[in-house]
Order: sequence, then C-alpha cells, then structure tokens
Amino acid sequence: MRTQDRLQRSRAENTHTMFGDNNLTRESATEYLSAYIKVLRQKTRTTLPSENLSEQLLRWLATSISDGSVVSLPQSLYLPLILGPSREFVRIWLRTRQPTEIQEAREPLAKATWLVLAPPASQYEERVRN
Repeated sequence: MRTQDRLQRSRAENTHTMFGDNNLTRESATEYLSAYIKVLRQKTRTTLPSENLSEQLLRWLATSISDGSVVSLPQSLYLPLILGPSREFVRIWLRTRQPTEIQEAREPLAKATWLVLAPPASQYEERVRN
C-alpha cells in the first residue's frame, strides 16, 4: 500500500473516530463550527455596550478623581491597577478551585485596590478639614 493511500485511510479513520457514524465529515464539521462562531460573534456585538470597560470605569471614577478622593493617575493605569491583582488571583484560582480561597481573597484584594487608588493620607486629611 502506498504512503498516500495509508494517509488517506488514516484520515478517514480519524474522521470516523471524531464524528462517529452520523455522516459528518471534517469539512462539514468545520463549516458548522465556523457558522456557529459567526452567530456567537454577532450576538456578542449586539449585546455588549459600545464603549469598553476602561471608558466606563473612567467615567465612573471621574468625580472621585476630580474631588481628590481617588488619586489622579494617567488614565491608562486605572484598569490594570484595579483589575490586575484580582485577575491574576482568578487565573491561579481556576487551576485549584478551592471555594474558601475565593471568599478569603475578596477583602484583601479590595483593600489592596483601595491602597493604590487612595490619595496620600495628608491630602485626604486636608480635604476632609476644608
């Protein structure tokens, strides 16, 4: 048997193993998945807000930044500073999935975020006095 014939037979056997006896070929499965991905992308476009999370966050923080209750930083830093530690924690947690860890992490992560965003104590005390 020629090498090319063996490859074709192997591909046919793999297709049969992957898709069973329901007459799906690799090509038709790919077409189906491609169409499904297009539908999901369209649904995502229509349900997500037009502005991104960073813009929403900055709009939400604007008053607090202007009155000094949140430290003024370059706009590009707010999202990574707020979400970075939590995002990293979740990434690691997804590997272990220990439910107690996620509850225990909530308060320290919130405090860490506030420590980054809070104005220096002297500025805060001066603002409160005035």
